[in-house]
Amino acid sequence: APLRKGKAKLNKFKLVRELKLILNIFRHPLDTFYVIKKEKKSSYLAATIIYISFIVVMIFSDYVTAFLFNNNDLQNYNLLRTFLLLAGLLILFVGANYLVSSLQSGEGFFKDIYLSTAYALAPIIVFTPFLVLLTHGLTYNESFIYSSLQSITIAWSLILVIVMLKEVHNYTIKELIINILLTLFAMVMIVVILALLYLLTNQLYEYVMGILKEVFVYARV
Repeated sequence: APLRKGKAKLNKFKLVRELKLILNIFRHPLDTFYVIKKEKKSSYLAATIIYISFIVVMIFSDYVTAFLFNNNDLQNYNLLRTFLLLAGLLILFVGANYLVSSLQSGEGFFKDIYLSTAYALAPIIVFTPFLVLLTHGLTYNESFIYSSLQSITIAWSLILVIVMLKEVHNYTIKELIINILLTLFAMVMIVVILALLYLLTNQLYEYVMGILKEVFVYARV
């Protein structure tokens, strides 16, 4: 009875109800994406918390996974770089898919993609901590168990992302495949453009600084 009362009190909070949707994704993924898009039962705050949870779980995995299964160089591990890389990848996917879907007559708005993508990451968020703990009880000869479960978890999330794109944009199978390919292409192009801008900006900065240094040298003379 106390647990039921506590649960009822928590359910009164809108954010709690929104975060609990992440558990529904395992039983009724289509219904979950429907209520997110049509019934507006999630929010930017809830999705952002889920994204942050995903990044925290991935960093936790890098640090805590048993050394037999951990390929990370923890001595030179850059926490900020990993955080920015994961956050940038998520933003890149959501932004690229929105741009592509807008040109491809997709029905989903930016908010729909942003919110639904967060819930599609549920398998990784929920099961990765258990897999990390499992590595401390396995031997190297049993590594296939960890690798298999990890692959299943990642594949599950990828399947949910694919299902999400189909439901959010109301695509046919053919349109869905084209959308995925164009989204990946757009992500690559955005990265290439950003890299070129970075290189050009860096060269411009070095050029300007070189001129300023020469000006200061001549001014002193």
